[in-house]
Amino acid sequence: EVQSRRVLGEITAPKIKTVVWSPDGSKVAIVCKYGIVMADRSLEQLCSISDNVRIKSGAWDVSPTGGTASELFVYTTLHHVKYCLPSGDTGTIRTLDQPLYAQRI
Repeated sequence: EVQSRRVLGEITAPKIKTVVWSPDGSKVAIVCKYGIVMADRSLEQLCSISDNVRIKSGAWDVSPTGGTASELFVYTTLHHVKYCLPSGDTGTIRTLDQPLYAQRI
């Protein structure tokens, strides 16, 4: 909290590149150079994944009906589009010919 200068939560992650909050603010993905740490809003770690290739960018999936899906985090590496779930499940969506930077899914 800024006014009282209290620390409300804390989490560690190596070489942080960016932090991406889910649209509803219930989860956060901390994108590191070679991994992603997912946590809830109180910064309790949900999962941590690592990749052998540098992670370029990532974004939370938003459902087409205007609601939020806050369960699927899509990220890109040099040659792949991949996904990660808060349970720790990961997978590859597709291979890329050129690097792609995800801003919004």
